[in-house]
Amino acid sequence: MILSVGSPRAVANGERMLVDKENLSVMPQILEDRTLVPVRFVAESLGAKVDWEEQTQTVRATLSGRTVTLVLGSDSMTVDGKSVPLDVPAQTLHDRTMIPLRAVAEAFGKQVFWDDKGLIVINDQETQDYDSFTVDVLLRAVSVD
Repeated sequence: MILSVGSPRAVANGERMLVDKENLSVMPQILEDRTLVPVRFVAESLGAKVDWEEQTQTVRATLSGRTVTLVLGSDSMTVDGKSVPLDVPAQTLHDRTMIPLRAVAEAFGKQVFWDDKGLIVINDQETQDYDSFTVDVLLRAVSVD
């Protein structure tokens, strides 16, 4: 999966798409030096099943037998019943639940590559450093036309 801070476009499973077809304001963004991403887009792109409980403001994502639970405003999440601290709580931005990228991706065993230009790559393989040319090519793939 390829995302970029400040862009509503992404590449997931080899397909270029919008992060949220209904709301172009929804995109990865930085808050308190942490990157927040929309939970439904990221989790479903990874193959997870996502459930939302309005009454408790809880999002639950399940993938390959692993369950990650986040409550809006909480400074921790649970991974298979164990509490894991978060640097930034899950929160609502642009009417969507946004979660700290690295904490949730790694909870599902995924690797995250981050570049200062705002490039985000999430995959199953160990992350590698991309040269400046590759970063620019990947950013173009998710740039706004």
